[in-house]
Amino acid sequence: MGIVYVVLRIAMVLILVTSLFLVAIQYSEVGLGGLSAFTYGQLLALAVLFLNAMLMTAHLMPSTYGPAIQAGSWYTLGGLLAIQLQGADTFTFTQFILGYITWIVLAVGIVNGVMAIQKAKRKSQTE
Repeated sequence: MGIVYVVLRIAMVLILVTSLFLVAIQYSEVGLGGLSAFTYGQLLALAVLFLNAMLMTAHLMPSTYGPAIQAGSWYTLGGLLAIQLQGADTFTFTQFILGYITWIVLAVGIVNGVMAIQKAKRKSQTE
């Protein structure tokens, strides 16, 4: 698992650097008020991704929520890119927030459900 964490940390830094570079370009053209809901959504998902990773590393985030928030944030970033590539990034920031919260709640349920199934399988194999 150690190499996985190293690769994830490198990917996170590269995503942060490139995202901040692209936001800086957009900011220089339109200013803070001209940034799109897509840009604010991307920055929020990145902030949650980094904050959650730091909290998980410090063992301050419960395992009930941490992995699901991390997975939900990664998938949100991927989904945002797919939406942007299709030209469907005309949502409002409020719509993004509602969708992001919904997705995180679903991710918590999915991740914890999968973990419970795996735990039950391991338990039945040892009995």
